[in-house]
Amino acid sequence: MSSETPSHPNYKLHKKLMRRRAIRESWPLLVWLGVAALGVWAYQTGGEFNRMRGIVTKPVETIAADITGRLLPLPEGVDAMLDSDGAFAKLEQGVFVDANKVVAKIDDKLIIAEMAAEKQKTIFDNAKLQQELQKQISDFTAQISLLDSEQKVVQSEIDAEKKVLASYKKALGVTKTESDVQVVQARIETLEGTLSGVRQTMASTEKLVQDSNASIQKLSDLSNIPDTSNDVLLFLQAKIDSSVIRNANSGYIDKVYAKPGSVVKAGDPIMDIVVKQPKTITAMIPEQFSLNMKVGDTAYIAIPNNRKEYVTATVVSLQQSLSQIPDYGSPIRGRMVRGRLVEFRNLGGNDEESQLPLLPGSEVVVSLKPPGRIPFLSWFSE
Repeated sequence: MSSETPSHPNYKLHKKLMRRRAIRESWPLLVWLGVAALGVWAYQTGGEFNRMRGIVTKPVETIAADITGRLLPLPEGVDAMLDSDGAFAKLEQGVFVDANKVVAKIDDKLIIAEMAAEKQKTIFDNAKLQQELQKQISDFTAQISLLDSEQKVVQSEIDAEKKVLASYKKALGVTKTESDVQVVQARIETLEGTLSGVRQTMASTEKLVQDSNASIQKLSDLSNIPDTSNDVLLFLQAKIDSSVIRNANSGYIDKVYAKPGSVVKAGDPIMDIVVKQPKTITAMIPEQFSLNMKVGDTAYIAIPNNRKEYVTATVVSLQQSLSQIPDYGSPIRGRMVRGRLVEFRNLGGNDEESQLPLLPGSEVVVSLKPPGRIPFLSWFSE
């Protein structure tokens, strides 16, 4: 037998047992390698214990109907306030629209007809009122004429009594006594009181004539511009103006609740427009991390399924008091998390170009420290 041939009859079995024994003896080393790999993963992801969850938010403008009616299509030729290509007239989701554009038109034919009828009624009522005022002026003029005649009669009686009084004073002590003179003076005073009352009545009647003439002139002027003559016309005009609906902010159409041809009631939503403004991250930061935070601090935003890529964000506002919410991530039922609501904005310059799907309403992961990087190990997680 050659010297290279093992003398042990069960050489292969012995070698297999020795290999198993070596594995058992090296088992603690494998455990430590696993712990090290876990540590590398935690370092790469930044450590889950340093992360908080947040929501991407953007202001949404809800376009609602102010009046009840049927939505009309927006004609491209007439509606020059829309984009030049007229695409927005289709009211499609994802279309961008500038601020102060016509985004909806409600049928206002019935309102216009009602306003025309109200105008005719207003003109008729004004004409009828003018006739009544003219009749009043005629009555007042006749009354003034009668008062003028009465004034003349009373004045002539006063003049006659004054002559009698003068003759009585000449004959005083001869044929007339002091009592006779007093009687004549009393009649004169009575007649002068009557004359004063007639003159006051004439003055007030003349004032009524002037006021009636002024009212007639005012009604005549309002007949030329009946839209401003009563509250009903003003209300109907406001409803006509409300039939044209504009958006206050520029942005993208998100949801379309009602399309041309459908009937909407006052207050019903027509569409939502996601306002073109910087995105905001709103997150509940636990008490131990948020107490020392201040406006201007930097945080790091990632998504749960992509821990390698992140964008920076800046704290723009902090809740001034602590609040608590249920800790849904804890296995302990009823456990609460105390913290502050924090808003982050000014996302990193690569926000719009980033592959992170930071869409409004999506969940993100907020980290107060940047995730770790080990370049020579990055190929393990590619």
